[in-house]
Amino acid sequence: MALTSLPFAIFAIITGILYFVYPKKEQRWVILLIASCFFYLYNSFRYAAFIVVTILSIYFAAVKMDDISAETRKTVKEKKAEWSREEKKAFKEAAGKRKKRILALTLILNFGILFLLKYFNFMSGSIAALIGASPESAPQIRLLLPLGISFYTFIATGYLIDVYRETVTPERNIFKFALFVSFFPQIVQGPISQYGKLHDQLIEPHDLEWTNFKQGIMNVTWGLFKKLVIADCAWKAIKAYYDNGGINGTEDMPGYGGTMVLFITLLYALQLYADFSGGIDISRGICRVIGIDLEVNFRQPYFSRSISEYWRRWHITLGAWMKN
Repeated sequence: MALTSLPFAIFAIITGILYFVYPKKEQRWVILLIASCFFYLYNSFRYAAFIVVTILSIYFAAVKMDDISAETRKTVKEKKAEWSREEKKAFKEAAGKRKKRILALTLILNFGILFLLKYFNFMSGSIAALIGASPESAPQIRLLLPLGISFYTFIATGYLIDVYRETVTPERNIFKFALFVSFFPQIVQGPISQYGKLHDQLIEPHDLEWTNFKQGIMNVTWGLFKKLVIADCAWKAIKAYYDNGGINGTEDMPGYGGTMVLFITLLYALQLYADFSGGIDISRGICRVIGIDLEVNFRQPYFSRSISEYWRRWHITLGAWMKN
């Protein structure tokens, strides 16, 4: 169900209608959770277990670390008169080590899954070569990637690190946390949302407002134009270039010269930007209609005057995630 497909448009419209007509406003987030579960199962049913593992592991690790912090504060307060400064410090350090072990094990589990699945295709080909199998046999042992695994892994682990640092209060309702991780508009192409900026927006009820509706439709339309007109047309030209032999040419056609190679290089950069940012615009537009403001992920990156400025303008939420 691609973002530019008719089935996705119907799905998004139905989700929006159900969200706004649901009479119990304080429970409208349940509609978003059901829609997100349906979207994920429809697109990646065979691999849904992976996102479930991420949700459960991150949820329980965050709750456990918060419990350790609460227990530490309570105990230190109760023993304030009895313990010396060194005893308090030792107790806090021991609690900190427990939290750090939980954090490390949970991150290793989730990033380990991401690494394994991301590079499984590469490793399967290498294994086939090592055992003397033909390259054609490698796809038989390959594993398809679960939908949005990079995005939901970064979103969930970012939340866990924030809980470890005690900059956010962990969500005790596992279903609300599941919505934050699996929210369908952002799971395909991002952005990588921060818990503090998205969670409350998902849970709070929103009413249909003309300003949000108008801006959301404009964002969706602009995103569709980027993907269907700019990106798709650019890709046709790029594909034709390679189909005709590229710079080396074919038996029937000579290779292309430097001017064409430069043009195709620039066209590919345009295609990549239009496709990626167009998807983000569609996602942000859908959320804006509902009343949710997703983070901006691109700010005219090709107008940057330096590499560092380009990095700050391209995939902004990924840069913010790494910086944090």
